[in-house]
Formats: sequence, C-alpha cells, structure tokens
Amino acid sequence: MICKKFISRIYLCLLFVFTGVPCLCGMCEYFRAQQAAVSQPSASTAGQSLYDKEDLELIELTFLKIIDIIFDSKDGSNQTKSVINISTVPPDFRVFYDYEGEIPLITPKDYLKRMKDYFRCTPYCYVIALMYIERFISRYNIYMNEFHLACFDQFTFYRLYLVSLLAATKIFDGSDHYCTSTYYARIGGIYVGELNALERKFFSLMGFGDVKDFTLSVFKEDFDSFVIRLKNEGESLRNKYPNLFADMK
Repeated sequence: MICKKFISRIYLCLLFVFTGVPCLCGMCEYFRAQQAAVSQPSASTAGQSLYDKEDLELIELTFLKIIDIIFDSKDGSNQTKSVINISTVPPDFRVFYDYEGEIPLITPKDYLKRMKDYFRCTPYCYVIALMYIERFISRYNIYMNEFHLACFDQFTFYRLYLVSLLAATKIFDGSDHYCTSTYYARIGGIYVGELNALERKFFSLMGFGDVKDFTLSVFKEDFDSFVIRLKNEGESLRNKYPNLFADMK
C-alpha cells in the first residue's frame, strides 16, 4: 500500500513547499478566545466517511497514541500551563507554537477529529504522520529538555501534527489527494503564510534535501512493523483513554 517510489514524491513535495504560488487567504486563527468562529471548509468535504471499519480502528489507535504522547511528556513542568513565554523557546522551534504562546481553545481530541473529517487523505497517512512525530521527538527532545520544554506537548501538538500530516499526504498520497494550501490552512486554523513557514521549517529540521538522511522515508516493512506495535498497544491505550474516539465515524 505504501508507495515505494517515495523519492519522486519527496521532490514533488519540494515543488509544493518552496515554489508554490503565494496564497492570499485572510484566514484568522479561530482558536483564540477573543475571536468569533470562522468559516469551515466546505461541508461537502465532510460528508460520508471515506474509511471502512478497519481504517477507522487504525486511525483511532493512531489518535490515542498521539494523545498519550502529549500527556505523557517527560517534561511535565508545562502540563499545567496555558501560556508559555515564547522568548524561552529556541528560535528554530517557535514556528510550532502559537505566536502568543497560548494553547488553542479546541481540544486535542476535537482537533484530531477535525483532521480526520476534513483532510480526506488515505488512512495510512495518519499513521505516517505519527511516525514523523516520533522521529521528530527522537531527534530534538533532549535538546528541547535543556530549555525545560518538550518537543510535542499541548503547545506544539496542533501545528506539528498538522504539518506532519500534510507532509505525509503530499509525499505518499501525491497529487491525487492533495488540496490547496488555503484549504489545509483553514483546517488547521492558521494563515497560509504560517502553514508555508511550518512546512519549510519542518522539512529543514527533518533533514529534507540531505541525500543521506532518510527521516522522511517510510518503507513498507517500517510501516507494517509500526502498525503491529500500535495494535499491540491498542488495549492499553483504550483502557487508559476509554471511549475517547468511540463516536468517530
């Protein structure tokens, strides 16, 4: 199921990220308390589910694992905070935070369900996005801990998962499933310019362009092993977060 010709897809992704037409969408970050609701993506895109029961079970496990990572952060000092001083964040990582250091009002659960309802990517992209998250954490969590921060927590989850899922969609789904940057920015609740900056920084930090760096590569055997591990954790995750995504269709 995983496209083995990932290298050509990565270069297609480069075309989108670095040479894409600048977008002029005036989409606001509707997650802020002081702002009213903004327009949703077209309702027609959130109609009948694209996914069968097996797909939904895999997506559920993926989302439960993401929730677990957020709230099992090794650096618990920020777990009770709702605002962080953005000046304490290393410059290369500030793009993954709200520019005022706030946590969006939408819960991680509702944000993940929003991704599923509107992204419309193939189901394995959700898993690959999680694989990217784990690789990102493996690369940078020790460094971020030096600043008493975590790579992936309630502050960085929203933007980091958005860009990880977008990267997976562009690389592995390709143009058949890819929508406009305006559309994806609207799903994420950020400006298009912010989304473009997220992509550039994410690909840079993940070693994109280094022919010896395969961090963004996902081979079928890697994917299958990851899914097996995820399924083995399934009972534990469901017991830890009972019925959290039980209503997902």
